[in-house]
Amino acid sequence: MRPYPGTYLGEEKNIFNYRLSRARRTIENTFGILAQRWRILRKTIIGNVDTCESIVKATIVLHNFLQKKEEDIPEEQSRYSPMGYADSFDENGRLILGMWREEEYMLRSATRLGSNNATRSAQGARDKLASYLVSDVGSVPWQYDIIMTGSLPN
Repeated sequence: MRPYPGTYLGEEKNIFNYRLSRARRTIENTFGILAQRWRILRKTIIGNVDTCESIVKATIVLHNFLQKKEEDIPEEQSRYSPMGYADSFDENGRLILGMWREEEYMLRSATRLGSNNATRSAQGARDKLASYLVSDVGSVPWQYDIIMTGSLPN
């Protein structure tokens, strides 16, 4: 899904772009950490879809197992996922990049997978999600502060 283009967007579109950016960062952080820890994810996996799914699921299970195993030890003694390894946010909502990004391997950007033109149905889905994110059910209180001031309230 793509953000809305342009600079002077209304509140709904700005909030959508912010929340989409935050979701992308979360996914990039998650997969980046997995790829740093499990080398098989650093390149194209040669195999059928079932094999690829099994490999990815196995890395996730192992990752979760190792994370869980380290829950009972002090953070400074953590070896699998030390403090500061993942991205985090400071008290003002600003991104602090995790240490995993400084390691040798970085994710390559995906090449273009299709045309640059969004379909009407994709635009419709984006509009629906944008409306949801400002609704009583889908909004979060701090999203307005981020959009208006660029930081979380103190």
